[in-house]
Amino acid sequence: AQLALQTDAPDQATWAARKGLTATTGCEQCYRNLMAAANAENNPTALEAIYTELLTIIDTDEGPDASTLLEPETIQLYEENSPQRRRQTG
Repeated sequence: AQLALQTDAPDQATWAARKGLTATTGCEQCYRNLMAAANAENNPTALEAIYTELLTIIDTDEGPDASTLLEPETIQLYEENSPQRRRQTG
């Protein structure tokens, strides 16, 4: 997925990240790759859906409020690109 992102192929990055998620459901790096692909496609709706999906998976595995377990890179990627975040700062 990362190679596909580097070569400006977000559709391939999405495919690769989803394949990774079939092997490891809670792969946070896979979700970051999906969010990066959504950003590359300028698709804020997909970004929100992917982030929500990740939070749902984590909450299911770890319990409520498990989103505090997210890696800082994931939170930063989301916050920098979330349309909701941009509205608050813009």
